[in-house]
Amino acid sequence: MAVEAPAHAGRVYELVGEQTIGGADLAQAHGAHATYEPETLAQARERLAASGAEPFQVPMLIGTYSTPPSLPVSWRVPVAICADCWAANPAHRSQRQSRSTPVRGSRLRRQSVSGSGGGGTVVLGTVAVTGAAGNIGSVVREALRHEATRLVLLDRVPLRREAACEEVHTVDLRDAVAVESAFSGVDCVLHLGGLPDEAPLGELLEANVLGTHNVLEAARRNGIERVVLASSNRVTGFYPTGHLTGPQDPVRPDGLYGVSKVAVEALGQLYADKFGLSVICLRIGSFEQTPTEPRHLATWLSPRDTVGYVKAALAAPPTTRFATVYAVSANTRRFWELPAPAELDYTPVDDAETHAAHIPGAHTPADSSAPQAGPYATPEFTLKHLRP
Repeated sequence: MAVEAPAHAGRVYELVGEQTIGGADLAQAHGAHATYEPETLAQARERLAASGAEPFQVPMLIGTYSTPPSLPVSWRVPVAICADCWAANPAHRSQRQSRSTPVRGSRLRRQSVSGSGGGGTVVLGTVAVTGAAGNIGSVVREALRHEATRLVLLDRVPLRREAACEEVHTVDLRDAVAVESAFSGVDCVLHLGGLPDEAPLGELLEANVLGTHNVLEAARRNGIERVVLASSNRVTGFYPTGHLTGPQDPVRPDGLYGVSKVAVEALGQLYADKFGLSVICLRIGSFEQTPTEPRHLATWLSPRDTVGYVKAALAAPPTTRFATVYAVSANTRRFWELPAPAELDYTPVDDAETHAAHIPGAHTPADSSAPQAGPYATPEFTLKHLRP
């Protein structure tokens, strides 16, 4: 799109949405280098493409706008802005959509993620990561430093800022106000926080269900469009190992933890359907540096593939309103479906079978009728967490 300031003539502008206010107000809200012309969003995209620019390969910080459904199309003003102006002028927050309205428009950009362990380039804006001190959070945090403009890291245990792009917050996800405050200026959210295994139901409801609700609500109130939720393979743990299980299969949780993750996915679906958020649920497999037991030969999720799935989910096209996929490595013995490209553009590369020689019992014939959850499906595993 046209650039009005010589100092910015060499910068590619990203189309960020539609605005309904006049040019003077627009310039004041976004800096002097915002551009606007009375044309439809589709026409603006065509003109930007004709300029030879690559709008999905520019590190922009972009905003989401909404307009009343009754407003004539001719009144909708496409907006483009460069990263420097956007970052330097906090007044843009006053132009975010009303907190009472659903998310509309788009500030998500899509990049192809290579199938070589997530080594492809993904250009992201500001990414918030809850549970950043956890095992998965620590691995993802390091990888996203090279992809995000800014990382907003949340955990209930204190975190140390390790890079210039990082911002750390000690936050209990049950504190809705604190979560909303930490999400200010965020473009997308990776929600990893919560209890990671079986526990008393009351604790799981607070940490996993209430915590997820607060994350989604904070995203809605801040105008954040994309939220990636960490679900679990344990939502379908009672399917037999001989059944190739996919997101289309009804849930069969193997314990109270699995029940809490079913609720997490349901909340994600609700916020996608009712409020227009774009939500992707990753049913995490067995995250380990290397597989160490026979079950892992089917369920292992390597650190490299973890990063690949996360990057693909954060960068998925905004047309993805809601999706649930199994995040598992390309294990020869897996009993979960890998995501179709239309669901998530990532192909895992690691296979637990390469470690089978070092796993005791790896070559013992498996019982195809046994539950996929293995020991997690036994009554004893849950009973020890219940009141005597």
